[in-house]
Amino acid sequence: MSAAVALKTHPRRFDPAAPLQVFEWDTAAYDFQGIYTAHLKETVGCPDIERFHEYLPAERMPKDPVEGTAHTYGHDLLYAIDPAFRQAGFVTAKDRGFIAAYRRLMRFVQDEVFGEPVIFQRLPSLRIHYPGFTSYGVMHTDREYSHPAEEINLWMPITRCGGTATMVIESAIGRGDYSPVNLNYGNLLIFDSALMHGNRVNEEGYTRLSIDMRVIPQRIWRDGRGTFSATAGKEFTLGQYYDRFED
Repeated sequence: MSAAVALKTHPRRFDPAAPLQVFEWDTAAYDFQGIYTAHLKETVGCPDIERFHEYLPAERMPKDPVEGTAHTYGHDLLYAIDPAFRQAGFVTAKDRGFIAAYRRLMRFVQDEVFGEPVIFQRLPSLRIHYPGFTSYGVMHTDREYSHPAEEINLWMPITRCGGTATMVIESAIGRGDYSPVNLNYGNLLIFDSALMHGNRVNEEGYTRLSIDMRVIPQRIWRDGRGTFSATAGKEFTLGQYYDRFED
């Protein structure tokens, strides 16, 4: 296993010249772990979100360690965490304040991290990395899936993220030196969308949960009409894939 990737840690503001950097956010102000715990306990009786895999039927788990892991039965359950995801037809989705907390976090990202108005992903992507499987093992950039080149990626752990239960990413564009990013709940990784990244088979024995988000500074925003997200099926426009704060 290669050494963990070196990060520019906790800068005051986002530095466009740094391909990888980590910020901290106040876990007391945005209780994502509490929301996840309440949701999974009520939905499948899981009291510990890192044991989520133990509460899923074996026949509903992926059949291959790499293939078919990006969207699973567990993802359907998880996306019912908020009615905004429109999963209410699968299981009853309660408004636990998840999207409200997410929008507050995006306001923090805009005001305190970037220090300028941003366009942000309207609904975040929820990721699951089960023990014995990848989350999405193919090394890739989001640009390969039609995402705008101007996007900046944000990655936020909900559980521990380390060893084989985390993202691996190259340290500079085109370098291909994939190393794990070891982070904890309360960290926020921001990285250049041109960096190749993915993950390996999780051998840590717990389920890693994390959230993907994307932003574009408004000053370089270009309407993405006519192009669509390969996974969400939404057009890269305001009101579809993206949102912004009006004030």
